[in-house]
Amino acid sequence: MHQYQIGLAVSESFGFPIAESFAHLKQHGLEATFTGLGTPEDRHVWADQCAKHGLIYSSIHAPFKRAADIWEDTLNGDEGERELYASIDACVEVGAPITVVHPFIGFDKHEPTPIGLTRMCRVAEYAANKNIKVAIENVEGEEYLDYLMAGLRDYDSIGFCLDTGHEVCYNRGRDLLADYGDRLCYLHINSNVGITSPEGIITYKDDAHMLPFDGKADMNFLVERLKKHQYKGILMMELARRNHKDRNTNDRYLAMAPDEYLAEAAAQIKRLRDMMEATV
Repeated sequence: MHQYQIGLAVSESFGFPIAESFAHLKQHGLEATFTGLGTPEDRHVWADQCAKHGLIYSSIHAPFKRAADIWEDTLNGDEGERELYASIDACVEVGAPITVVHPFIGFDKHEPTPIGLTRMCRVAEYAANKNIKVAIENVEGEEYLDYLMAGLRDYDSIGFCLDTGHEVCYNRGRDLLADYGDRLCYLHINSNVGITSPEGIITYKDDAHMLPFDGKADMNFLVERLKKHQYKGILMMELARRNHKDRNTNDRYLAMAPDEYLAEAAAQIKRLRDMMEATV
């Protein structure tokens, strides 16, 4: 009996229709998954497939295209806020305890605003009333993450989701758990080759979502930190079997058959689980 459960988010990049992916995850020994918001019809199918194959529906990833808009007093900001409420409602609907939220999107702005915090306070209160945890993820725009984590510290419904790949590229290797390990409630485990621009310019194309042990994300350091902060949640991967435009980081995965790729992903997360469960 293992102490940790292991999982992988479904993705169209794997080579299966989403509705068929759950069976393949189970086939390779994975125990949990997560999805995006989708439509009500999508969620009905996804929840049924999770139940059919004995998978834990561990979270719903909130939409993030309007993540920058919530910091503005605009109609788009209002819509972005409503999407977060919808994601919380969807968690209740499918029985997932967590919704993951991006605090920002983009690379050109660096000034959080009070309206954004006000919106997220309302979201935190809404989540508390629904008994759902909002896990704020480290992405680009660290200033927005730090502003929210400070401003929402008194809300038990707010936690932290560490994306191990984002930490390497978007956060320039910053140890996010040094600041937010006490609020860690979820993981997106993946890797990449770091910031590739000779000028050190951060770009979304560096966010390759490679297998955990295939890039520069230090899995030994991850295990050390997770143990330090007594993380007991799911070891959840968020991966992509495709390249960003003009990139070749994931060519090896594209050369694999879909189930071959999932078998290797499962082997790598099982390796990480063994490291987590090893006694010193």
